[in-house]
Amino acid sequence: MDTAVIEKTRARELEFLAQSMQFYGPDVIGLYGIAGVGKSTLLNQFATLYPSRCFKINCQQIEPTPRAFLQCLQQITVSDEASLSSISSALDAATTSTPPVLLLDQFESINLIESWLRQECMPALLGRIRLIFCGRLLPANQWIINPSPELNYLSLKLECLSFNDSIRFLQAQGHSVSAALGINQFANGHPLALRLASNAVLERPQRQLSEQPPNNIIHSLVRFFIEDIHDPELQQALLACSVIRRMTEPLLKAMLLCTHSQANKLYEDLAQIDFVEVNEDGLSLHEVLKKTLSSDLKSRSPQQFSVFRQRASQQIRTELESASLGQMWRYTADIIYLVENSVIRNAFFPPNDQRKYSIEPACEADKQSVMAIITNHEPQQAISIYEYWWQKHINAFHCVKDTQGKIAGFYCLLKTTEILTHQLDEDPITKAWVTHLNETEAPDGNNTEHIFIRRWLSLDKGESLSGVQAACWLDIKRIYLEMRPQLKRVYLTLQDLQPYAPAALELGFQVLDIEVDIDGIPYYSAMLDMGEESVIGWVSKRLLHELSGQEPIITRPSWFDVDARQIRTSHSQIDLTPLEFNTLSLLISHQEEVVSRKLLLKEVWGIEHNGSSNVVDTIIRSLRRKLGSNSTHIQSVRGTGYRFNVDA
Repeated sequence: MDTAVIEKTRARELEFLAQSMQFYGPDVIGLYGIAGVGKSTLLNQFATLYPSRCFKINCQQIEPTPRAFLQCLQQITVSDEASLSSISSALDAATTSTPPVLLLDQFESINLIESWLRQECMPALLGRIRLIFCGRLLPANQWIINPSPELNYLSLKLECLSFNDSIRFLQAQGHSVSAALGINQFANGHPLALRLASNAVLERPQRQLSEQPPNNIIHSLVRFFIEDIHDPELQQALLACSVIRRMTEPLLKAMLLCTHSQANKLYEDLAQIDFVEVNEDGLSLHEVLKKTLSSDLKSRSPQQFSVFRQRASQQIRTELESASLGQMWRYTADIIYLVENSVIRNAFFPPNDQRKYSIEPACEADKQSVMAIITNHEPQQAISIYEYWWQKHINAFHCVKDTQGKIAGFYCLLKTTEILTHQLDEDPITKAWVTHLNETEAPDGNNTEHIFIRRWLSLDKGESLSGVQAACWLDIKRIYLEMRPQLKRVYLTLQDLQPYAPAALELGFQVLDIEVDIDGIPYYSAMLDMGEESVIGWVSKRLLHELSGQEPIITRPSWFDVDARQIRTSHSQIDLTPLEFNTLSLLISHQEEVVSRKLLLKEVWGIEHNGSSNVVDTIIRSLRRKLGSNSTHIQSVRGTGYRFNVDA
C-alpha cells in the first residue's frame, strides 16, 4: 500500500503505536497478526512518521541470542561495549530527552530470547528505551501476567481491513467501485490478498476471480502473480527465491547456472518486484508467497526443487568457508532454512502462530513447584541430587510456564565450563558422562564446551513426549547458539529411550553403553557429537544426510558452456540464440524426463498454448544442427515432446 492509503486505512493502529512516543507511554508494545495482514507495512509507515526516534531491525538478520541482540544495540547506541550496563550508560549520556524506539520486525525469528528481553533487557533499560515488536506469534502471556516491575506493556492484534477501507484501497489502485467490490468479495479485506488480486486484475482486466475456500485464495493469487511475469528466467529466479532464506547474486548464479551478468540483471529485476524485500544481506520474498511457491514447486516438480536445494547448499557451504565470525549466523540460518527435518528447522524458524508455554530461569520462589514435579516422577534417592544442584547451580534450572503463569515442567542443564569437576562427581549420571568424555574426547586448546542435559520433566507426563518437552528443547536450541562455536557435545539421560529413538538417531544422537541405577531405576544416556564445526557442522551434516537420499544434482555436459552461452566442439565455439540456450537448459535440467511441448512453450516462450505449434520443433532442429555428433542426446518422444538422454 502507498503511504497515503496506509495513513487513512490504518490511522487507528498508527495512533495506538504512537503512544510509545508519549512521555508516559508504554515501554513495550506487542503487535501481532496473521501472515500477510500488513504488520511490516504498518511498522515501516510508523518509522517514516518518526524517523529521528525509530530504529527498525529486521529480526531475520539477527542471531536469536542475547549476545547478538546486545551487539545490535551497541551499534545503535554507539556504546563502548555490547553489555546492558554499557548500553544503559550510553543512553543516559544521550542529549535527547525522549527515549529511542526499537521496532523489531519479524519478531518470531528471535522469539527464543523473548523471556530474556522481558526479564533482563527491558528492566535494565527501563525508561531509556521503548520497544515495539511485531510478528505472527501472539506475545507470551508473561508480558501481562508476570511483568517486570514498573514495565508498562500493551498489545495490539492487527486485523484485516474493514469493508470501506478495502474498497478505498482498491480505488486508490485504479479500480472502479464495481471492480473493487468484486475483488474484495474474493480477498475479504486481507491486505496481501487485496494487493495480489489488485495486481492480477490490473494485469488482465478480463480475469475472473471466482469464490473459493479461504485456504485456496492466496494459492490462486500467487499462481496469477507468477503467470503475469512473462520473463521465464525471472520466473525461475522467483522460484529459486522460494526455496531459500535469502537470495544473493552469487547464490542466484549458482542456482540458475547463469553467467555473472545474467545473475546481476536478474537480481536487479527481482529487487523491483512488489513482495520482494531488499535487505542488507540479500533479497527476501514475502514469507506467504515463499511458502506457497515452494510448496507448489515441491509437489509439481520435486526434481527441480531438489536441484535448487542442492545447488544452494553447495554455494552456501562454499561461501561459509571464508565467512567472518560476524557473518557466521547468516550462513548458519541459510543452512538451517534448507533443512527439512522439522525438529531442527521448526526450532529455529517456528511455524505455528501460537504458543502454549514460555521458559523462565528458575528462582527461589519456584523451588516448591519444581521439587513437587521431581517427587512425582523420580525415585526418592534422586531428590537429594536435584536438591544438590538447586543449591549449587540454581541457574541450571529453567521453568516451563503455561499461559496462566503456572509451572508445567522444567529442565536442568549444566555447562561443563561452569561446573567444578568434584561437583559433577556428586551426581552418578554426570560422573558417568565425565568419565565417558575423558575416555573418548582428546583434550584441545580450543576452549571446547559441552552441555549435560541432566533432566526434563513435565508436571503431567514426566519425561514423555509432550508440549512441555517440546518447549524445553526449543529453549535448549537457543543455548546451542549461545555456545557456538565452542559447543561440541551434548549429553542427556532418559529412563525410556524408545519413544525418542527415531528422532534422536535422525538428529545424530548416539545411544551410549552407560546405564546408571538410582534407587532401582535404570537411567540410560545418549550423546550428540557436533564435531569441530560445532552447531553449524551439526546442521550441515543433517542437511547433507537429507540431500544424500535425493536424486543427485543434475550436471551439465562439458560441451555446454553456460557462461559463454555456447556449444564447444573440438574445433570451434558455436553461439546459441536465447531461445536455443533456454530450450537446451530446460531439457538438461529435466534430463531423463520427458519435457512436453506445452511446458517448453510456457517456460521458454512464456506463453500458454494447448494446441499444436511447430516453433518448438524448429528450435530443436536448429539445436541438433549445432550439436552435431552430440545431437543424439536430444530424443523425440512421439506425440509428447523431447527428452535429454545423458547416455545417448
